[in-house]
Amino acid sequence: MPGKTVAKSAVATVSGAAGGEDPLSRALRPPADESIAARSERQRKEASAKKRSEEIDKALKEEAIRNKRDRAGEQKMLLLGQAGAGKTTVLKQMRLLYDQSAHQRERRSWRVVVYLNLILAVRAVLEVFEESHEARALNPPSVSRGPGGNASAQSSTESLNSSAINPLAHRNNHGDTSLARLRLAPLLSLEAELRARLGAVDEYADLSDPKVAGAALLAARSQARAEAARPQGKRRAGPTLLLRAGWQDRLLGRANASLNEPPADAADEENVPPPLPDLDSGDVQVGLQEHEIGRLLLASMEDVMSIWQDPRIRKLRRRQKIDERADGASYFLEQMPRIAAADFFPTDDDIMRARVRTVGITEDRFTVDRHTTYRICDVGGSRSQRVFWASFFEDARAIIFLAPVSAFDQKLIEEPRMNRIDDSLELFASIVSNPLLLKVSLILFLNKIDVLERKLAAGIQVSRYFPEYDGPDDFEQVWRFFRTKFREVLASHRSLARDRPCYIHTTCATSTKQIKAILVSVQDTILRE
Repeated sequence: MPGKTVAKSAVATVSGAAGGEDPLSRALRPPADESIAARSERQRKEASAKKRSEEIDKALKEEAIRNKRDRAGEQKMLLLGQAGAGKTTVLKQMRLLYDQSAHQRERRSWRVVVYLNLILAVRAVLEVFEESHEARALNPPSVSRGPGGNASAQSSTESLNSSAINPLAHRNNHGDTSLARLRLAPLLSLEAELRARLGAVDEYADLSDPKVAGAALLAARSQARAEAARPQGKRRAGPTLLLRAGWQDRLLGRANASLNEPPADAADEENVPPPLPDLDSGDVQVGLQEHEIGRLLLASMEDVMSIWQDPRIRKLRRRQKIDERADGASYFLEQMPRIAAADFFPTDDDIMRARVRTVGITEDRFTVDRHTTYRICDVGGSRSQRVFWASFFEDARAIIFLAPVSAFDQKLIEEPRMNRIDDSLELFASIVSNPLLLKVSLILFLNKIDVLERKLAAGIQVSRYFPEYDGPDDFEQVWRFFRTKFREVLASHRSLARDRPCYIHTTCATSTKQIKAILVSVQDTILRE
């Protein structure tokens, strides 16, 4: 039958293939009529290919051994903490301490950031200035009477002194601050352009969603202009400067800048900037734009300084109200004459105090000595970014956790009902109790201790925000109170890792001298363990 014939044929074919020569071997077999010359050439090529393959295998093995040896001396450290805790500042200090060449190379990229920080400071002080005059108009000061029934001269003397210090004051006694905003409008309008140049991200975007974060880049360009158009009394200082990790390289790449590094001994001089870089043809446009920014700052300086010296503003400065609007505002306003100069170039202090929050993961490697390399991972601290932390826990040797204790009177941006220190305590508890981190050394930085001291000196009461605190608003007792709260978190999870060390330091992340000493101590601790 035809069906049986086909079946027999198929079986015969399979049997022949199984018992015959391998198809690959048959394909690689030299032709039967190969000449002596062809055989010699073929054998030469085969030997060459074999040698090349062996060399590749050897190189891969050597690379694997080298990587294993390098990893043996590599210490992975994580910088963790809520947004605004000071992680990026600590990373800047590490770069200054362990990688001077990179620090100097990136110095120019900070000029635009410093300009923008100053403009945000101007916006903050202008808004506080407007609000203070509005409050004064709604609640005018009472006029005391002397024994003869005459009005006290104190109020009129204060008004005269205010007018002498602040040429805008006579126009603003009844809350009319429109002149000040009008005169400063050209400077404030630069905010949108500088944010766009830096590729700033909207701080209210859902940064866990790449599509939303991408769209936020466009939103940041128009946000500052929209703020300037808002009615008086409903404005707020510009949002935090939020940049994607690696923004320095992108900015310097566009500018095509080449920074002349100073001699090694000069690099150790704190706050001494290197000489201005020579600009090539690719730098001319950027240089001219930055020069124009400086000119506009100079033109606005008298108006800004007159507001800055206003008696009511001076009082609010003592209570840190300006710096709450824009972190570090006081520093940049005090430095405005230097920053506005044509030859301005950022100092180390400028770089450390410039406020930038990074989106994404910043990873750096620093060579500490011949046998040790730090691999530092700075992971974003906003609530939408914390979900990615766990992916970096593997192989971590130590965690530097930053808790800004100066934020005892502040709320989270993402959750207005949550006190920032309470959030830090919850976050610290999640780190301490994580099973992946039970063998990781913990270094706790109670950061921004300098701001805490200034707030207490200005009369801000801790018990108003932490009712359980019944002591005096003494700096030493207050920071020890907060240290105790973090120690209680450790104690509540001590059973999970009884032998795990935790080192606690009070820090001011902008102080290069202090952070350098602490990092050396941290280095000794990690290597000893």
